[in-house]
Amino acid sequence: MRRYSEILRFHEGARVQASAPEATSETPPAGTPPDVGEQLIVLVDLGPALAHRSRETRTIAARTFWQSDGGVVARLRRALVEANRYVLQEGGHTPQPQSASGNITCAVFSGEELFLGQVGPGNVLLYNPEGRVELFPSSALPMLPLGAALPPAIHVGYAPVAPGSALLIATASVAEAQARSLWVETLAVSEPERSVEQVLRSMRENHVTGCAVVVHCLPEPAVTGETYLPQKPLSRSERSTKPPAPAHAADLASAAPAALVAPPAPTPSSPRVEPALAPPASARPDLRPVSAPRTEAPAAVTHFTEPLVPVPPAAASLKRPTLLGRSPASRSAPEPSKASPGVITPPAVVKPVADSVETPALTSLPPEEYAEFDKPTVEERPRFALHLPHVALPRLKLPQISLRRTFQPLVKAFGRALMPGILPGKVSSKRARALRLPPKENALLLGSVVLGFLLIITLLTLTTYFRFGGASRAAALLETAETAWQDAYTSQAPEDWQRTLTLAEQVLALDARNERARTLRDEAQLNLDVLENAAVLAVTQIAELGVSPAPRRMLITRSWIYLLNPVTDEVLGMPLAEDGLRLSSAAPTSILRRGQLVSGNMVEHLVDIAWMAPGTGYPDGAVFIYSDDGALYIYEPALGPVGITRQQLEGEHASRAVTMMATYGDQLYLLDRQQGQLFRYAPINGLYSSPPRPYFSPGNAPQLQTALNVNLDGRLYLLLGDGSVRTYFAGAEDLSFSVRGVPDTDLHPSVMYVESDPDTGQIFLGDRQNERIVVLDKRGNYLHQFRVREGQLRQLETLVVAQEPHVLYMIAANGIYAAALPEFVRR
Repeated sequence: MRRYSEILRFHEGARVQASAPEATSETPPAGTPPDVGEQLIVLVDLGPALAHRSRETRTIAARTFWQSDGGVVARLRRALVEANRYVLQEGGHTPQPQSASGNITCAVFSGEELFLGQVGPGNVLLYNPEGRVELFPSSALPMLPLGAALPPAIHVGYAPVAPGSALLIATASVAEAQARSLWVETLAVSEPERSVEQVLRSMRENHVTGCAVVVHCLPEPAVTGETYLPQKPLSRSERSTKPPAPAHAADLASAAPAALVAPPAPTPSSPRVEPALAPPASARPDLRPVSAPRTEAPAAVTHFTEPLVPVPPAAASLKRPTLLGRSPASRSAPEPSKASPGVITPPAVVKPVADSVETPALTSLPPEEYAEFDKPTVEERPRFALHLPHVALPRLKLPQISLRRTFQPLVKAFGRALMPGILPGKVSSKRARALRLPPKENALLLGSVVLGFLLIITLLTLTTYFRFGGASRAAALLETAETAWQDAYTSQAPEDWQRTLTLAEQVLALDARNERARTLRDEAQLNLDVLENAAVLAVTQIAELGVSPAPRRMLITRSWIYLLNPVTDEVLGMPLAEDGLRLSSAAPTSILRRGQLVSGNMVEHLVDIAWMAPGTGYPDGAVFIYSDDGALYIYEPALGPVGITRQQLEGEHASRAVTMMATYGDQLYLLDRQQGQLFRYAPINGLYSSPPRPYFSPGNAPQLQTALNVNLDGRLYLLLGDGSVRTYFAGAEDLSFSVRGVPDTDLHPSVMYVESDPDTGQIFLGDRQNERIVVLDKRGNYLHQFRVREGQLRQLETLVVAQEPHVLYMIAANGIYAAALPEFVRR
């Protein structure tokens, strides 16, 4: 199968012949393995469009792909990671309006397979011979632009190709120049040259500026003994003087590859004349069709034999209406008569336009056909227009109803019946009405009535206030108490907690059933009671875990949680949200598990995990996973689980002898409990294949069989089984370190975490027995201690502290909990 590919670059609709900085098409360099593909196509779409930035981005991607190791997918991932890193670094050194963002697409053809690697919302359309169309990337995937994050969101696509398949990789301006259905019709054309011509025509009509790569998969040519050079179609003058080509020439033209042999250049004796547009064969019987040098696929080309605007019909075919009472052969207009009022008179008949205008089509016909065309038909009728005069309709007047005139007599009659002595028409009474004298005023009685009214109004006012005003007052005080609680939690000052307690008690005085006020009051009182000893943390459960027979290992790096589950012998990855107090996805990602095949080897029991900070060997950092058979598995988040590599470490370590692993710089440390030694591995060219060196000199090692935690920041920190914390430097114990200043001497730590900064970092000790977390500085001086109300510290397994955001994570009570640390911990 052959491939025809062409890079098209446009500026305001015109094609630019210079090399495109946004796209490249390369073949494998010398010495490249044959299984990594025969052709690499890279297209970069950055905005704003800067030629040097686009050229450097696609050059880095192509160079990284050819120089990397592994299969096609691994090479694509490394190429996209390096291109994203360059755009991200370039954006950091560029002013904000010039910062780049966009997408990149890398396509690799390997036999009858197509591999695609994309970052950002790319525009790739694959047309298959059976008419099926595929779009890459899928719209359901997250579309993070190129240069927006590290590591990037890489989308890998795969599709089989066959002869007749066509691929379009375009920038956003080119892809949006026409509808998707028109792109499908363009790619469905079997001949690549005609397909490219349609693309050029569409870009020219829409004045598009952008770049695109078009690839057509063609069948292998038929093997023949003759060589055919495709000729240009002859013009009308050349066809009249040159005999027609033999019949087998068209067969040779269809089999000859269009991209292998170029047409001959025109000579002065035979100038290059573009072929004129010939009319269809059905309209010109005197012309015979000339055989074309190449055959075309009839299903891929659509001919329009009818004009886009319909031609008006001839006069003979017009159907004219027949007036009642007239002879069908009559063609004269009726005599106009004077119209009387109320009678509608039709206007004069208008003569048809076709009878008075001579059309060019009639002059080109023979005389006999013209005479036949001129004969009138029996059904011909003159066209007329009927105009109706404006007739004014009579205006309807509805009767008006007056409510006053209608109902006034009824009201007066009803009033006379009820009050005959007031309204006119009263009935005279037999007895005269007696005059009534006003009673004597009683000052005591009037004063009592007034006082009673005042007491009732006061009682109603107080009842309304305590029933309705108290609730609104309580709501306002509760909001103020919430704000005071947040301030007190941040500052951990006694006066702030006292203010919170006062406000909560005021709310309870107005609303004794307010549960939130009770919670604030109890928490403020608890913090005031234990402020001398510990601050209370508000923990949130972010994941639920099952029961485990052994403590679980946990790493927090950037925005991911890495968890080693000893029950399933599996390493899981969980993405965190921006605030660090919840997971952004409920479904964890499986990174490595026991029984999995990596580089042809079966993964054994997983012992411990450690984080290798970004450096020379791992620019984005890596997770080190140690297995019981002495193998080290390296997982780079930028490459994903498919990019895990395996190294076999030197040294004689018995099964189940190594219990913990730690890193510092680019060095790796393994604690062998059976040999009672801490072994150090130094890399050589990124490989930990050299023999290890012991950290302690013979006879000076502590009781490593009881070690619970190992941390390094230049010094070695050991938490032993008796609860003691010891530090070492270059193999010798640092006697200047000692734990001092703790409010009580009853300290029994079982979990330890040491921050990486050797000067300002802090040491966190988890005390299960006293349900607290004690914080020390790097010299052992007491700083703070924390407590948790729910009691999860009784089952504490692991403790980790992240810096951005400043959050404490712990595995306790078969779950992962997170708590934001107060600001005073940073000071």
